Amino acid sequence: MQIVHQKLKPIATMIRNTATILARHRGSLFASPSFTGKFSHGAFITGRSLSTATRESTNLEDLPAHLEKLAPSIAESLVEKGYFTTIPLLDHSVMDTLREQAVALRQEGRYEQSWSEKIQEHNGQVIRFDKPGVFACEPDGADYDTAPDLVTYTSHLITNLPSYLNIYLPENVARISKQAFNAKLAYTESHSEYPLHVDNSLGLSGGDTRKLTCILYLNPEYDREAHKGELRVHLLNDEFVDLEPSTRFVCFWTDEIPHKVLMTGDSQGMDRYALTIWLADEEPQHIHNSSSKFAELRIQAFDKGQEGDG
Repeated sequence: MQIVHQKLKPIATMIRNTATILARHRGSLFASPSFTGKFSHGAFITGRSLSTATRESTNLEDLPAHLEKLAPSIAESLVEKGYFTTIPLLDHSVMDTLREQAVALRQEGRYEQSWSEKIQEHNGQVIRFDKPGVFACEPDGADYDTAPDLVTYTSHLITNLPSYLNIYLPENVARISKQAFNAKLAYTESHSEYPLHVDNSLGLSGGDTRKLTCILYLNPEYDREAHKGELRVHLLNDEFVDLEPSTRFVCFWTDEIPHKVLMTGDSQGMDRYALTIWLADEEPQHIHNSSSKFAELRIQAFDKGQEGDG
């Protein structure tokens, strides 16, 4: 069975909706309260060195320029290792605010039980299934009044990162689209996990052109021993890396890199929050490219009986 892909949205619509709402507001969009939480900056790897950038952070207003600065490192790491990560991407005070706004959306009832749809190969029937302990929403410009910084972050990422990355990515590897995206803001409760999967498992056979997964974790008070729930990214040569979901930014190839979320611990009122943004590829031949050095990773994941899920 395969998983039905997330539906992509026009980036222009997100920009237009956000601009309309921003026009109703005055003053700084980037003011944040003082940071008071604690941070855990560790990562654990089996095999090879962690593909992590220097720990420089920025505020939301300067995020486009910061993404431009990071673009060469992101592109190089994606080409060589299939993923990139840095911690933190944004100033501590901004991360604290993003977390608060994600919780505020929860208090407004914006989240629903997270689910996916499986396509049974023998008869093509679509079956919906819930993801236990996982709740999600799709934030957009209409959420600006409650979550202005989350909306601003999303807008900055989808309108700037594709152009910056395309300067450095080889043309035969990826051409990140500036036209379509999908976003999901989710929280995971205690003692929950995601199985090993590839986000874009169907590829063009399912009309799925997603190429790059970008995750920003919103857990400034994360404690590894208590909260657990690391992201495990599978790499070449049977290696993997476990990434702590504190205030980390991570991106990887949506159609090739298998990953899973390890069992979360006792959240103690601090559920695991993550904002995931998927960006499409302008060139269909890049999706599930059999000549890619990472093609074997996706194949191996399915050989082990795993399914797509994203």
